[in-house]
Amino acid sequence: MKKKIITGLLTVVACFTLGSTSFAASPVIATSNTVATETTSAVAPTSSSKWVEQSVSYNKLHYPNSSDVPSNFYYDDAPYYGYISLISLVTRTTETDQWWIAKYQGFIYNW
Repeated sequence: MKKKIITGLLTVVACFTLGSTSFAASPVIATSNTVATETTSAVAPTSSSKWVEQSVSYNKLHYPNSSDVPSNFYYDDAPYYGYISLISLVTRTTETDQWWIAKYQGFIYNW
């Protein structure tokens, strides 16, 4: 039983290994007795980034628990955009309301 499991696992690993390397290799085109190799060069996407910080107020009436406050915030400053992460959360109380003050920061990108 152990041999069958080990053989099966090795077969699965071999399939994944062969499958993943077959996509990485350059394709070969065969015609009659001639073999031609096609080469392609990948172009890396050009992007620049921008570090941003954003404070957002959430009313505790709508966000009663700290776990209700979103952990990511979509920031759009054209042409840069992306999600930034929550780094701090504090409570503020006014005469009439209670608020969560969330501070987000991270990189946004110009794709």
